Amino acid sequence: MQFNLLEFETKKGTHLLFDNCTGIVIENKKHTRYLLEHINEEKSVIKENLIRSGIFKKEDFEKDYHYLKYLINNGYFSDKKIKNISSFDREDIFKGISSHLILIMTEECNLRCTYCIYSDHYIDKKTYSSKFMTAETALKAVDLFKKLHDEKKKRGYKDQPKINFYGGEPLLNFDTIKKIVKYVDKLNFENVEYMITTNGTVMNNEILDFLAKNNFIVSFSLDGDEFNHNRNRISINGKKTHEIVVRNIIKYHDMLKIYKRDSLINIICCFDNYTNMEKVVSFFEELKNKVENLNFIYNKIYDVDTTYYNYCEEKYANNSNVIKTPYSESIQTLFEKFYTNEKCRDIPESIQSIFKSYYIMKNRKKGVFDFYQGNACIIGDKICVSPDEKIYICEKANQEIEIGNLEQGLNYGEIKKIYETYYQIRDKYCSKCSVNRLCDVCYVHFIKKNQLQFNENYCKKRKEVLKKGIAVVYSLLEENKRIFDLN
Repeated sequence: MQFNLLEFETKKGTHLLFDNCTGIVIENKKHTRYLLEHINEEKSVIKENLIRSGIFKKEDFEKDYHYLKYLINNGYFSDKKIKNISSFDREDIFKGISSHLILIMTEECNLRCTYCIYSDHYIDKKTYSSKFMTAETALKAVDLFKKLHDEKKKRGYKDQPKINFYGGEPLLNFDTIKKIVKYVDKLNFENVEYMITTNGTVMNNEILDFLAKNNFIVSFSLDGDEFNHNRNRISINGKKTHEIVVRNIIKYHDMLKIYKRDSLINIICCFDNYTNMEKVVSFFEELKNKVENLNFIYNKIYDVDTTYYNYCEEKYANNSNVIKTPYSESIQTLFEKFYTNEKCRDIPESIQSIFKSYYIMKNRKKGVFDFYQGNACIIGDKICVSPDEKIYICEKANQEIEIGNLEQGLNYGEIKKIYETYYQIRDKYCSKCSVNRLCDVCYVHFIKKNQLQFNENYCKKRKEVLKKGIAVVYSLLEENKRIFDLN
């Protein structure tokens, strides 16, 4: 039997074993690996060899032998892959867990955020353009989406369809957004959920009223406190934006109340090594006093295949107002303050969101999983349409990895090629990794020059983070078994 195991140690020195095949964690005694590797041999022989080696006590044998035998007999430690790497057929796109249309309303933006994927710090990625989606293109995209969604419904899909407006800054194309919503209403397209991701700077009363009336889930880009936000999120002419974004968040909250809507307001907060997370959290907790329905999403500014962090080092080298590594220090302070007490279930949501990866790791799915698909969406769960009518996997792969166009629909041959390439990369580079079931890699992390390629730098960093992460989780669980219980 082939094993895929990670040995790790808690802060107290407890040795544990993570079984990547099925996701369980067991105590790693000195004889555990030997038992696992020889479990199918004669019991008496195993016992005799272990006794001779002197690495365990006789009284431990029966209990440990039968426990591991029981696990193996029930499918644990079994390295089964449930998908053949060439098994895709066109029906697979209707079997996903989402039904989501993403419309790139424009590739223009009124801001020039220094870490933006459109910026010069991401050489191999897309850049700004003056393209705007026309109403004609948008309505064609809705028609195709409805057709695909209806097919999913026939196969048992029950959740709401979602239409997400994205950019650039999508509200620069507000007139077309209004036309889309009006068209969807006429189509009698059942219970569509509208979403938009915005920098929050181009809103007026008309826009706010329209979004609230139609119960939009609005995701505002707001990087916490004034200093952290304004050092990166500036307008084309260099103006700071924090004040106007906060003002519009509060206005939108008040407008939702007028219409008696209950949509969440998402706050997308980007951070880097220079972010003081204590100040970020303190600001968000103050904001919650004015806006109750906030949901926080924290994103580390991408640190692979970019010059952004080189830019930061140069910019802040002689700046006495910026501490070089406030992130690591402040995150540790927050961690110790909120995760070493008995009130772990009362941790503010703004704090929980920072450490969301620990919750996910602790409450991970166990048992056999689709290794080849991993964290990646089923292609077709989302369709992302650009202003020039091309269709991409998602908004993060806009202008990269085309899977069709509005004239001809989805290109199933191209989708099959993407799957096959992705599965081959996973099989060659990821299959023996001891933490691959915890990894959040998807197609986007393998895109380079419009192709899927293994990204060694990303892989190396994710391994380091995941191996440290699981040790932290189980160190905390030793102190408090309920620390990561979900409310």
